[in-house]
Amino acid sequence: MKIKQRFALFTVLCSVLLLAACGSNSGSGGDQTAAPAADDLGSDITTGIAYVGAEACIGCHEDFSWSAELATEFIEDAANVPAEGLAAVGCEACHGAGGDHYGVGPMPVPNPDYTTCASCHSELPDSHLAYHPEANNIDTKFVASRHFTASVRNEAICSKCHTDAGGKLYKDVTTRDQLLAIVLPVSSDAAVQCRTCHNPHNAGGLLFNDVEDHGAVVASGEYATCVSCHMGDNAAVADDGAGGTDWDVTEVIYHQDVYYRIITDTHSDDPATTDTIEGYVIDPLSDRACRDCHDVHAVEEIRADDDSSSFSSTINDQWAKSGHAGQIGTVKLAVAEDYGDNLDLNRTTEQTVAIKAAGVTSVEGDAWVHYDWDAANRQSC
Repeated sequence: MKIKQRFALFTVLCSVLLLAACGSNSGSGGDQTAAPAADDLGSDITTGIAYVGAEACIGCHEDFSWSAELATEFIEDAANVPAEGLAAVGCEACHGAGGDHYGVGPMPVPNPDYTTCASCHSELPDSHLAYHPEANNIDTKFVASRHFTASVRNEAICSKCHTDAGGKLYKDVTTRDQLLAIVLPVSSDAAVQCRTCHNPHNAGGLLFNDVEDHGAVVASGEYATCVSCHMGDNAAVADDGAGGTDWDVTEVIYHQDVYYRIITDTHSDDPATTDTIEGYVIDPLSDRACRDCHDVHAVEEIRADDDSSSFSSTINDQWAKSGHAGQIGTVKLAVAEDYGDNLDLNRTTEQTVAIKAAGVTSVEGDAWVHYDWDAANRQSC
């Protein structure tokens, strides 16, 4: 385990050094003599810069260590490439025409942000809705979501989840000790956005691919991507030595003393306590591990303020207090309120552990505890 952690630290540190060495994204030292005739592919009607085609981009970038993988990812499976060449959405569709670039000149859009994505991923025509039902008006959802409007925190300890650059640069950091040991403030304070979680060079790809352990998939790309910030898989359950369980949240990177900012208080169940349900059971292997319940592009704020009375601001919270959820939201809120009305002044790890251990019993939700939910006749439920 120590060897793996040291390797992860080495990998992240190397990433920092490589990014520092790359400098500006506008130049890579290529050969300008390779430029095709300006009228071969036409020019951008706004800038007048000539298009060069994705093949020209890949021809240079697959030779550079820092961009070879990106260029390779963009070359799709042969079955998906039109006979006339690479797919229509090429490098210049997002980065702008490359006629002034060729390694030494500027690129119109060296770092495309969410506005570039929105130029296509906006209101969809009816013919597309059947194929992309979750993508309609995705740009409008995003700019109104907490992913975009949350505070940008560029401090070393916060940048992993509160900035776009930190999210990608430090994605492999999994413990607080690692973060404190190597993470530096990132150079850009751009907010979390599309490119933080999605890989634009590999359509459909996320920040993480499926996670494998000894050849077996142990987490889907969606689950791994979301919990890299929302911390759902690294708060372990251990024997407390007295016949009970010890809910360890000390390994949570952030906010282990702010229970409503992490999902480990509601998204895990202790299998040893068969008469109590402490949280929702998530299948980490599912490609829709998070989207089955959440609209991840329209993330709402769970709490409007630090007053516990505001715990009804989202549909997710309303559901958690309903009979469909066994009223688990009400159970956990009751424990939270034992610490006082102003939770902002009473935030401790002890509080998080107590809320995590609180669960639904036969008193609050008899059906949830009574039935064997692993039984074949209960799977439809």
